[in-house]
Amino acid sequence: MAKMGQVTQVTKQAPNIFAQIREEVNDFLNNYIVIVPGYSFHQYLTIKRINLYLNSKFEEQGDEGLYRNREKLFFNVVVPACEVATKMLNVDTKDIRLLPQDPKHYFSTYLLEKELKQWLKTSKLANLLNEIAEQAPRYGSVVIEKTKDGAKMVDLRKLILDPTVDNLKNSRFVTTISYMTPSELRLTGWDDVETAIERFGVTYGETAYEDRSGGVNLMRSSPYVKIYKRYGEVPKSWLDGGQSDEMVKALYIVAGAQEQQMDAEGKPTNEVGVVLFKSRWYKDWPFKDYHYNKIIGRWLGLGVVESLFDTQVRLNEIKNQKRISMELSSMHLFQTKDKQIVRNILTDLESGDLMLSANGIEPIVNEERNLAAFRDEEQSYIAHAQRLSFAYDAVSGESPAASTTATATINAQQQASSVFGFKRENYTNMLRDFFNDLVLPELIRDLTPEHIMRFTGTSQELQRLDEAAAEIYANDYTIKAILNGEVITTAAVELAKERAIKTYRNLGDNRFVKIKQAFYSDVEFEFDFNIGNEQLNPQAIAVNAQALLASYNPQAMQDPLFKVVYFKYAEALGISRAELELASQSAPPLAELGGLPPPEATPERSPLLANELLKVK
Repeated sequence: MAKMGQVTQVTKQAPNIFAQIREEVNDFLNNYIVIVPGYSFHQYLTIKRINLYLNSKFEEQGDEGLYRNREKLFFNVVVPACEVATKMLNVDTKDIRLLPQDPKHYFSTYLLEKELKQWLKTSKLANLLNEIAEQAPRYGSVVIEKTKDGAKMVDLRKLILDPTVDNLKNSRFVTTISYMTPSELRLTGWDDVETAIERFGVTYGETAYEDRSGGVNLMRSSPYVKIYKRYGEVPKSWLDGGQSDEMVKALYIVAGAQEQQMDAEGKPTNEVGVVLFKSRWYKDWPFKDYHYNKIIGRWLGLGVVESLFDTQVRLNEIKNQKRISMELSSMHLFQTKDKQIVRNILTDLESGDLMLSANGIEPIVNEERNLAAFRDEEQSYIAHAQRLSFAYDAVSGESPAASTTATATINAQQQASSVFGFKRENYTNMLRDFFNDLVLPELIRDLTPEHIMRFTGTSQELQRLDEAAAEIYANDYTIKAILNGEVITTAAVELAKERAIKTYRNLGDNRFVKIKQAFYSDVEFEFDFNIGNEQLNPQAIAVNAQALLASYNPQAMQDPLFKVVYFKYAEALGISRAELELASQSAPPLAELGGLPPPEATPERSPLLANELLKVK
């Protein structure tokens, strides 16, 4: 028996996947969640309000009171703040670096990083990174879905999940809604596609998924079919038949989940939806989510727009009240006790007319005397919006007011840079997981076949490639000589390296490297992002580089102890040790030593390096 004050609720399992999806959608759209007593939250209504504010639209479009017969003006302060956050959060593909988990895989990782740059361009992932940086500050959260063609952004208006979880992977179900044309459906290879097209194809445009009203999106064209893709637990019997109530993870793709057959009295009698695809799902959901500001107790993060809800409301009130007030004060009104005087001096009088009034004619005093209060209130809320969003003038690129001191400008820049630096660090952590879990397998699969890689880079990078190729060439040369019974000395090995390097340098600025099949399959990689606080403060980089140059001593660098201390000092200043080591290897080549290696072991004098280059030992 339940105790006094307790509510006992027994939830019955839905009879089929269509009823399950309907229940989840209805709960998501119609129910609030309570974060703490006194604070209720509705995810979809919040997203709807964010979309309205981003497009300078009010939630209520009434014309009551002072606004009757006047269109209210929307003084948008959320869009500029979002633009500043996007600029500070943006990550470029050039910032992506690959770190080998095993030092012996350094060279192969280095080559893969070069190929990754080109692959990112063809996969259009750079556009996705820009889209994430743009949408995350607006909505507070973004969701990336892994697809067979790479990845795409999920429309939060058409995402159904448990709004109480901290991360999407913890949600009991995740459903996405999309609209597909008949031609797109036929290319999927799903079951019963024609039935779905016949039953649910509609010729009007896409609508918000909760919109069941008529008269909207009436641009008619080829049919759309509304598709529900649901990841979540279901009874095993739904997949395999039988009577098992065991809950298993599964993927369902259905059409018409919202439709039911009705009897004459309007009561549902039968399901008419179509299951296009169903299967067990053994992995994590193919999504990654990022939250701009995490709020405990709800999934949707706190974005810039939501944080400025109240500020936007008050600024709109101030601006519209000021507008009405100035409209009234611009009117010239007069008063008199004489009833015989003209009714309207604009229409009844001409310039030069003389009016006679025993009681006189006086102007009505209706000048606006509260402009200073309007101005103070407006500036107060604009400053409040900047504090909430850290979109100070010094960060947005606008010229600060003349009264703003240089110290205040620097402090605003440093404060915003620190805050956005922390947010971007969280963002890159999400991207690291996304790349390792979802992107890397596809990248390796695409690069598995044997192919030719065009290698370009700085002189230091080309030198590093030539030295690695020469090292491998010298090893093969040594092995072949030993098998032929020859005596190999250290000097002979170094001679082979130098001759190979000379040959490679004659190739110019390009290298064409033959990558053997499955070359990257046995290499363990880990993604990292070259993003740190030093990128947010160019002045600090310049000061640190100057300090490092002041302590540099070419002769002392020959001492191993000094070299170690020097590199440690560079790392402490935020300067890459790997880049310094690479630069230190750019010393002038040894004296030229004559002809090339023997013809039978000499690389071809063509842009394609020898096949031996990529035979990892």
